[in-house]
Amino acid sequence: MNFIDLFSRGGLMTWALLACALAAIVISAELFILFKKTKINVPAFSLRIRGFLKQNNIDGAIDFCLEEKSPVSIIIRRGLKKYKTGGRKVLSAIKTARKQEYLKLGKRLPILSTLAGAAPMIGFLGMISGAIRLLVSLREAEVIIDNRELYLKIYESLLPAAAGLILGIVILFLHAYFRSALNKIILEMDIVLNDIADLIEASAGDEVAAGEDSDALDEDSDNI
Repeated sequence: MNFIDLFSRGGLMTWALLACALAAIVISAELFILFKKTKINVPAFSLRIRGFLKQNNIDGAIDFCLEEKSPVSIIIRRGLKKYKTGGRKVLSAIKTARKQEYLKLGKRLPILSTLAGAAPMIGFLGMISGAIRLLVSLREAEVIIDNRELYLKIYESLLPAAAGLILGIVILFLHAYFRSALNKIILEMDIVLNDIADLIEASAGDEVAAGEDSDALDEDSDNI
């Protein structure tokens, strides 16, 4: 009996595991593409923004951010739109946009975490339901079941548990990988944001107390 036959006889839980696997594949592909688009040349981007600000060319800086189309450029652009209202408004806009963009980047990770925990439980549920079906068939059998048929039924009941554990482990590793990649992206973006935020704040005027809001910007990263 091939795998397809075993899968078809595995019951509803095998289809649930297949759905979990497909969902994990789709989410992982989305995260991979999203994180790849997020990567920018940090030193080059920071240098260009600094150049625009030193020339007081705010419109040029905003246009440059529109061309970049990355989360960090979106955050900086929203801050620059408040440039004429003073440093406090700029920093507030950056902090708000920063939190929104970071939440967008990480919104798929809880789904992966849920799938990693759900897959083993679905597998064990499939094993238990398979064992129940086996016991019922043994009780209702009028003749002794052939050993090969009995082994096959036991194998069928154990297959969902094994598949669920394997799938859960794979998804758990995927979650850890993307979590680490997100942390790295956030760290790189924070370096740019803190640097540019200080420069915008100083050049826009209405400066806040030294270090006060910069520390608040750093504290927000712990909550993402």
